[in-house]
Amino acid sequence: MKIQKYMGQNSAYSRRKVEALIVEGKIKVNKKVAVIGQIVEPGDVIMLDEQIWHVKEEKKDIQVLLYHKPVGEIVTQYDEQGRPTVFSKLPKLSHGHWISVGRLDINTQGLLIFTNDGELANKLMHPSAHLLRHYKVRVFGAIQEESLAKLKKGIMLEGDRCQFAEIERIGNPKGRNQWFHVGVYTGKYRMARRLWEQVGGSVNRLIRVAFGPVVLPEDLSMGAYRALSKSDIERLKKELAS
Repeated sequence: MKIQKYMGQNSAYSRRKVEALIVEGKIKVNKKVAVIGQIVEPGDVIMLDEQIWHVKEEKKDIQVLLYHKPVGEIVTQYDEQGRPTVFSKLPKLSHGHWISVGRLDINTQGLLIFTNDGELANKLMHPSAHLLRHYKVRVFGAIQEESLAKLKKGIMLEGDRCQFAEIERIGNPKGRNQWFHVGVYTGKYRMARRLWEQVGGSVNRLIRVAFGPVVLPEDLSMGAYRALSKSDIERLKKELAS
């Protein structure tokens, strides 16, 4: 296994950070300065300052958590401002670290997926997976049918045409607050919020209810997590491979 992949799975450092440390000459394998792409095998010893990793032959027990993120938490390991982070609520791993599949901003609640397997996380996030992110959204403003058609056709944001792949009104359009169900294939540009601004709406509630085939359980309380069973994880991997 390449050293940056091994370190990404078995330390608190991302692969990008590991590569930077290697370039700086700070990581050694068997007392020799490591190089990017170097293969490490069982029996090798990796050193970074006072930290040591003994490479062992092991079969990783892939874990996946569903977390119901509340408003007010941020998706980062550490926050210099001391704001609560989603990672503080997760169970500790004996080795490796939790990887967040995508992000939600501080004012958005709903489904977050965490896994200890970098390959699975990458497959879920890669554009080729073509997974819809589903949201329930409450919008302040008079949203007419022509506005919904415009949102489905697409609006230019920062030089790219962005659109809702799915959009459906929930309930009767009474009052100034209206609920919708929307689906997007990417979270870039904060699309689920900014598109509404282009048609005169203002999002005051945003809840992610599904990420591809993974659905937020209705009985999962905010701030709580639930582990997928091994059979559910295998089913998810098969869906991604199809």
